[in-house]
Amino acid sequence: MLYLLINTIYLNGHEVITTERASLNAKYHIIEITGPIYETYKQKLLNEGLELYDYLPGNGYIIKANADQIKRIIKYPFVKGIYPIKPEYKLPPDYEEKLNTCYVKEGELYKIRILYYEDENLNEILKFLNERNAKIDHIEKEIKYIQTYLSLSDINILKNLESVKFIEFQYPIINWNNRD
Repeated sequence: MLYLLINTIYLNGHEVITTERASLNAKYHIIEITGPIYETYKQKLLNEGLELYDYLPGNGYIIKANADQIKRIIKYPFVKGIYPIKPEYKLPPDYEEKLNTCYVKEGELYKIRILYYEDENLNEILKFLNERNAKIDHIEKEIKYIQTYLSLSDINILKNLESVKFIEFQYPIINWNNRD
């Protein structure tokens, strides 16, 4: 019997393109590790000074690493590859289909939640929002998100900021179980 195992890494619902290589100028990357992921692998990466963030299905992690660290860890036998975090990975793959029917809007502005990396200073994101006179509903420093309203064109610019981890569109709150 022949078994074919295909490991595919997913980030925010997107299949990560593993033919592209990470930019040495970026801070955040996706690392693919030959599975299973042993604690010794993680410890070697941590010893290099990397920061491991979210686990990604398919034996991957979001990592923070500089160019020198990447050059060293790519040589490890358990590192299958290091890939870029493309801006489109920061938005849901099907968000355009739901723009006019599912998300909370005020005029042409969408209510979004901007999740950012733990180590990031909020100044880059707050400067971006202030330049657009964005109404900020909430800043949550424990969970690391900002809730605000932005136009679709501004959202498509925002996804290019490196400190932005994900952008979530907000759905209306509907009470489904109320019985009068």
